[in-house]
Amino acid sequence: MRIILRSALPAALLIAGSTSSIALAAAPPSIQPPPLDAYGELPEVEDAAISPDGSSIASVVHTNGARRVFVIKDGKVLFNGASGETKVRAIEWADNDTVLVTSSATVPMFGFAASKYEMSGTIILPMRAGNESGMVFSKSKGIARTTRGRYGIRTIAGRTVGYFGGIALEVDGFNTRWRHGRTTLYAVDMASNRARAVAQPAQEDHYRDWLIDRAGNVAVFLDVAENSGV
Repeated sequence: MRIILRSALPAALLIAGSTSSIALAAAPPSIQPPPLDAYGELPEVEDAAISPDGSSIASVVHTNGARRVFVIKDGKVLFNGASGETKVRAIEWADNDTVLVTSSATVPMFGFAASKYEMSGTIILPMRAGNESGMVFSKSKGIARTTRGRYGIRTIAGRTVGYFGGIALEVDGFNTRWRHGRTTLYAVDMASNRARAVAQPAQEDHYRDWLIDRAGNVAVFLDVAENSGV
């Protein structure tokens, strides 16, 4: 590096001491940087997750003004789909063949204190033919199609089971209505999207949280009164 600097220094002095026309001719052309909005159109990976066996990657990519979900395995694209207008909050693997995408959206509500609420939902994206796809709880009429937290993924008798908080509904023929807004804990079979209740919600003005053991049972639960904190 020192040799290069020493040999370049006399040449630089020579150019500086020559006529202005020669100096201008020797000057490199001016290169303008691209506008800032050009950088805003570059594809951006917002979130990504690796499958448990390490062979696949699921990602949320913002490109051309829209968000898309990509799933790639061994360099091949298994899934490429738009996420829509919802806000993608998380992408993860339930097992080597199942991707979970959690998103939220502001939706209108009637008969409540506010006219709109931010609601979350989890979509099952199977990479194996024959497994069910769609919103968690969409196969269960008595549960609202919204998720209130995820409490773990377990393998029970060879099947992948996800534990999600949900809102139980009263079913009256073809009609449904809310019982209350408190969270019930459900176990959802990932391949069939069938849900069953495993823990009841807290009582009025209480908050409840759960820990699920390796066998899929509620090992510990926390019950807190919202008014007193006890």
